Amino acid sequence: MIYKILISLAGLFALVRLFKTTDNFARAIMAAQISAIALTLLPEKTLNFAGLALFMVSLAMVIIYGFVKKEIPAVKQILISGSAFLLLLTLTFQMQHWPGAGILGLTLAIPAIAIITQLITHGGSYKNEMGFLLVIAFASGIEFARRIVWLLN
Repeated sequence: MIYKILISLAGLFALVRLFKTTDNFARAIMAAQISAIALTLLPEKTLNFAGLALFMVSLAMVIIYGFVKKEIPAVKQILISGSAFLLLLTLTFQMQHWPGAGILGLTLAIPAIAIITQLITHGGSYKNEMGFLLVIAFASGIEFARRIVWLLN
């Protein structure tokens, strides 16, 4: 339940940032993430899966965003694309029940910490990306916490 509350708060922040963002591609990513979060909160299991699939599509859009936007610095591109790729890879491993999904989930602490640190120290330079990056950071942190609980049980 706490995971749903945390991701809902991240989705609300993304909704606020959706109207403040000037980049249409970033808006599309945030809209997809907000829709995915809303679908996963509904009680119907089919809609939960559709929400997860939509979230994974939005992660693929974030990876493309990181590679396509040439006006942003290389460090920012690596942070955006790398964190989305690692989360997408982990979610794919979990969905397919491939070996190593639990261990791969432990690496999600890296993008969560990196994104939060960058947003705190250089938040002004991430004005268009702040909404979807915060959702990725929260999703990474939640998956990391789930892996820790998995290891402890």
